[in-house]
Amino acid sequence: MTSNGLWLERVSALLAAKEEFLVDKYLDPRHPLLKELELKDLQLVGKDKELADKDRVLRALYASLSWRITAPLRWLYDKMLPKSSKKASRETNAHTRT
Repeated sequence: MTSNGLWLERVSALLAAKEEFLVDKYLDPRHPLLKELELKDLQLVGKDKELADKDRVLRALYASLSWRITAPLRWLYDKMLPKSSKKASRETNAHTRT
């Protein structure tokens, strides 16, 4: 075997050993990072459900009779209000929602 081949074999063996060490270390169920990752996964699932619920409520609102009936009023309001007032109104609404 050439010196390059021997060197490559040694590096491969070292990398395999390092990979095995890292897998053992971080896949240990008692490792705090794994517990934190599981917690974050649960939080993400909760946020996904919350987002889906809000999306469902919003779709129901847009499909509601009252939303469809008031559409001409919203259209008229948008046409009558100057653009600068709309921008200021949107910025105010964005700040009050958070």
